Amino acid sequence: MKILKIEFENINSLKGFHEIDFSKEPFITNSLFAITGPTGSGKSTILDVISLALFNHVPRLGKITKNEILAKGAILTRNQRNAMARITYQCKSGIFSSQWTIEVNRNNNLNDYDMEIHDHQSGKLLDLKKSLVPSRNEELIGLNYDQFIKAVLLAQGEFAQFLKAKKEERGELLEKITGTGIYRKLGIKAFEKNKEANREIQQQQNEIQIIKQDLLDENTIEAKKSQLIHKTSQLEKKQKEKEQLQKSIDLKKNIQDHRTELEKKQALQKTASDELKKFELENGFPLKQHEKVQERSDELRAWHQLKKDISQNENLQEKLIESSKKNTSRKEELLQKTRNLTKKAISEDEVQNSLNSFRDQVLKLQELRTAKLNSYSVKKDQLNSELRDTALKLENQKLEDFIDILKDEIKITSEEFSESLEKLKLDQQTDFSEQQGLQKSQLALLREAAVKFRNIEGEKKEIDRLEKEISALNAEIKDLPEIISSEKKELEFLQKDLKILILERDNVRLKASLEEHRSNLKDNEPCPLCGALHHPFALEDEHSDNELDSKIVLQEEKIIKLQKQHSLNQAKFSNLEKNLNSLEEKLSKSRNKYQSLKNQFSESFQDFSSLESLDAFENSAAKMEVKIELISSAE
Repeated sequence: MKILKIEFENINSLKGFHEIDFSKEPFITNSLFAITGPTGSGKSTILDVISLALFNHVPRLGKITKNEILAKGAILTRNQRNAMARITYQCKSGIFSSQWTIEVNRNNNLNDYDMEIHDHQSGKLLDLKKSLVPSRNEELIGLNYDQFIKAVLLAQGEFAQFLKAKKEERGELLEKITGTGIYRKLGIKAFEKNKEANREIQQQQNEIQIIKQDLLDENTIEAKKSQLIHKTSQLEKKQKEKEQLQKSIDLKKNIQDHRTELEKKQALQKTASDELKKFELENGFPLKQHEKVQERSDELRAWHQLKKDISQNENLQEKLIESSKKNTSRKEELLQKTRNLTKKAISEDEVQNSLNSFRDQVLKLQELRTAKLNSYSVKKDQLNSELRDTALKLENQKLEDFIDILKDEIKITSEEFSESLEKLKLDQQTDFSEQQGLQKSQLALLREAAVKFRNIEGEKKEIDRLEKEISALNAEIKDLPEIISSEKKELEFLQKDLKILILERDNVRLKASLEEHRSNLKDNEPCPLCGALHHPFALEDEHSDNELDSKIVLQEEKIIKLQKQHSLNQAKFSNLEKNLNSLEEKLSKSRNKYQSLKNQFSESFQDFSSLESLDAFENSAAKMEVKIELISSAE
């Protein structure tokens, strides 16, 4: 077992979320480190988190229950509503995360604890009841709670007791702490086992002596050996005679097969000869005529090619004549367009000069127009700059019309100003400075409210963005478990097929090993058995073996390729799931922050609760500024 990461929240005196990642610096480059600090700083809490997340036990308290937490006020940090302990470890079966959690419900009552195990390889939670989680961790780690505490986590109190103990008591305490007392029991068991084994060996030696008495004497054994050698020699002679007879039978059969094959080939030769004579009778005269014409074939082909070239040249000449007519018509048309454009009667030779002169005139007019437009633009910008504090702006309308609009606007503004003064109910006795101060205070409060409202809107946008990202990740991660499972099944099928191919190849090689003499046969050299010069059967097994090797290589390549893809999909699923958890955590924090900001806004700016957008805040601020300006003018 190797601990990769420890995470916990609100455990004992360590409030909030904490994390120790042993897969990052400085733990990667340092194999030895110490947990130090004053009493009460939380050293033992880190060790408690490990045993709590794995076994729901704490060395100082024993098994943890809801009543234990309520009675002793342990584990859950004071005034906190939830606690969590999680350990991520690596073992022979893979990487797993074991988690212990407990929380206070909305009625302020403590719920019972919960435990779960997450398998990082499959990306799923193990289907276990919380009471079975500790035993499942024991199976994965290979240690139960007592063994784990003594082998991995040495409790602080027991170690102190060991240091303070007397010399004669330390051995007993060391056995108790480390669990090495079992070795003394093993020594006793080993002695008893050795004694029993010696007794069995003595008994077997006695039985061997009894069996020796029933064995044959040396003379009888030698006589039996001589008989065996004589019988073996006779058997070898008979075997050689049998093999010689079998060779003769095979040779006779082979000769008979060759005779049958020769008769078939002679029959085929006679059939082919008859068909050749028949073909000569039917087609002999045309073939002879063709041979006579063959001498003039080159001249005939040249004559046909020349006739074909003449026909193509005549077609090309017709196309050129037609193209010339079209070009003449097009030239006249363009000349007429040029005359219409320049408004002059020009000849064909004067076209280029006339067009150049016309282009120069157009360019001069364009430069003059650009200068006029620039002058107009400068004056228009000056006017718009003067009108920047009004709703008026000169665009493309006529100047006379715009002057009329200005006069109307001045008249309307004067009337509105008079109405505003009347609405403000200002007179000579009014304290304009006080009124202006009140309006400015209200404006400052409004702008502060606008800033808070902008923060709320920003947090709302962040929530929308996180929800979109989570939705996209869910869509991307949705089909991955099914794909990974399918790839795993396909890998199993491919590996089964590979095993079958390897067995077939081994069988072929076994068969070939029984007939090694075939490898000595060579083409055009007579076979010592049948005398044949061609040996088609000599390489048959080798060809089959090579074909199976190719299939095995292809199958292994498929497996490697699929394994790579399977690993990539597993890594992708793990990363996506990690990103999804991170985004969901961020989304939860953003929602809490968003709600907190809204509550603060409602409490601090009740007068502006009717404003529902930044534009509304800006409009209200603009109106207040106008009012302040009116008060200032009246003053």
